[in-house]
Amino acid sequence: MSLDSLDKDIEEVAQRQKLELIGRLSSGIAHDFNNILTNIFGYSDLIRKNSHHDTKVEKYLDRIQETTQRGSHLIQQLLSFARHENREPEVFYMDTLVKECLALYQNTFPQSIRFSTEMESGLKINVDPIQFEQVLLNLCGNARDALGSVGTINLILREYRQSELQLDHFGKALGREMLELIVEDDGSGIPEEILSKIFQPFFTTKNRNQGSGLGLAIVENIIEKYKAQIKICSSSKGTAFHIYWPKYKIAKSSSPDV
Repeated sequence: MSLDSLDKDIEEVAQRQKLELIGRLSSGIAHDFNNILTNIFGYSDLIRKNSHHDTKVEKYLDRIQETTQRGSHLIQQLLSFARHENREPEVFYMDTLVKECLALYQNTFPQSIRFSTEMESGLKINVDPIQFEQVLLNLCGNARDALGSVGTINLILREYRQSELQLDHFGKALGREMLELIVEDDGSGIPEEILSKIFQPFFTTKNRNQGSGLGLAIVENIIEKYKAQIKICSSSKGTAFHIYWPKYKIAKSSSPDV
């Protein structure tokens, strides 16, 4: 066995151990965290009953309860990631999913960070919407952190048109029947020496109170599940995550022989 092969085996064992640790930690905190969210949801409901139909207050309460429900879904998503659980996917228009995610989370970003979108419509994918949301939220969150206090996050959705053979981040050839979602920022870029590490669980360059290092690991897990692919282009002018998602195609039914 070569040294390179041995190093790879050791790294894979370390990754499995990290994922097992995530599973134990997730199971331990999920119950307590759900109790916290239940209290937030319950008290916001009591405020609504005593708001005397103040439309502005009710608008804020709607957002609190939507976010609380999303938080509950995210807990379940983390548990699914750690336990390798499968959820039943559904068919959605990809641009609709992106717009819904932005509507929920755009207001949580600093006002000095601008969102720009350029999306083709009518493009369908087969996915669990919560998992798709996880991918987009983590990538936009990374873009926000890269920008700091000011900048632009560009979201581009289009049908992937392959002119020549290209490889994804992990060295696999990109598929042909794919939809391309680009999350791009004009920050300072990712240093080349850490590009190969960014999908490792717990790897982060952020301060301890700013990130867990799980975001991109979850992105990779979801992408692999749906046979999607990812490519990263980064320079001193910014970073672009290219997600290639299999296009939804109606299965052809075989006609019985006559």
